[in-house]
Amino acid sequence: MSPIARGEQFPIGLLVRSRYRIVSELGAGAFGTVCLANDESTGRRVAIRFLPRELAEAPDAAQAVLRMARSIVAASSAHPGLTRVLEFGEVDNGRPFAVMELVEGRRLSEMPLDVAAGMRVALDLGGAVETLHNMGFIHSALCPHNIVVLEDGRIKLLDLELVGLRDAREIRGVIAAERPAEYLSPEQISKAPVSEKADIYAFGAILYELLCGVPPFEAATREAVLAKQLKEAPVPIHRRRNNVPGSVERAVTLALHKQPESRP
Repeated sequence: MSPIARGEQFPIGLLVRSRYRIVSELGAGAFGTVCLANDESTGRRVAIRFLPRELAEAPDAAQAVLRMARSIVAASSAHPGLTRVLEFGEVDNGRPFAVMELVEGRRLSEMPLDVAAGMRVALDLGGAVETLHNMGFIHSALCPHNIVVLEDGRIKLLDLELVGLRDAREIRGVIAAERPAEYLSPEQISKAPVSEKADIYAFGAILYELLCGVPPFEAATREAVLAKQLKEAPVPIHRRRNNVPGSVERAVTLALHKQPESRP
């Protein structure tokens, strides 16, 4: 297989590991290119993420992914709300790739939901994130764009194949720079050590938006949103929507606490 530079299109028909034939490109960004492929051993369609060469060549990024590969594959099958990661591998002299189930639906960021539907999404998402934490992983990139709502209303959380990158020191700044500012925790913004409490903060921000129709903090620029995340309190939910139970509002408020140790 010939080297593929970041930004270069993957040839249609390319066969990866003598099994996965590339059909089309689904998207590309700071964390690599995702392609649609046919699994010629099973006949099913899958998604493959190829990490960009810049990350693969970082001293500990590629090894972080591959070191945790078996655990990530196991964790991804532990809850129906987690997108299944089927396998990891290497191409191009150590460049990692991951094969995932193909998830088809609408991104949460693209669809309006009423409160009842939003609460169903929140319950599914909470269960998926809790399962991930119980298995020792931190997602660190929760946001509506990484949540797909299926036709039956269930959700799938994406990007599990990237959780191994959290411990790679070269990648932490990339995660913060690429994620929507509205869902970054204060400790991620300030580049402090990150724990599962960062996921709790992002979950709180998503739940706030599901309840109120807007994220906790809005501003004209990314920098202004980040400043609010660090210094301001969100508008109380009851001022935006008066039919939310007090217990739910208190839970969201705690999840959005600036200090990680004060979150649930």
